[in-house]
Amino acid sequence: MQTLSVHSANGAYSRPRRVRALVLGLLAMAAPAGCAVQPRPLTPEQTALRVETDLARLSANRPVLDGPLTLHGAMARALAHNLDARVEAMAQGLAMRQLEAARRALAPGLSARYGVETRSNDRASSSRSVRTG
Repeated sequence: MQTLSVHSANGAYSRPRRVRALVLGLLAMAAPAGCAVQPRPLTPEQTALRVETDLARLSANRPVLDGPLTLHGAMARALAHNLDARVEAMAQGLAMRQLEAARRALAPGLSARYGVETRSNDRASSSRSVRTG
């Protein structure tokens, strides 16, 4: 098996070293761009408007009564249009998405090291001939 050295015989950097330097340089330039966004808190008026529109959307799909309301029909409507049950279902969905995000956070991430563990101070290289072994 042929091994590649980090330096060539004349001391110039090899291709993996240049690629690593390029990747690190790009990451260094992109890092400040992620910090440039400053979130602004919502005003109480914006929050109140959001609550009103959300409640209007929740109650928009309720069917109109087309006859007398029976006990069975009232219980069915109460179950179908229970705001607490809808909020709980949404909270469950949110919890599942947070769980998926936490599982993804445990996955191995991108490493900028590019497989280089240590650097040797030797400025020499060697290779084996494919023909003679």
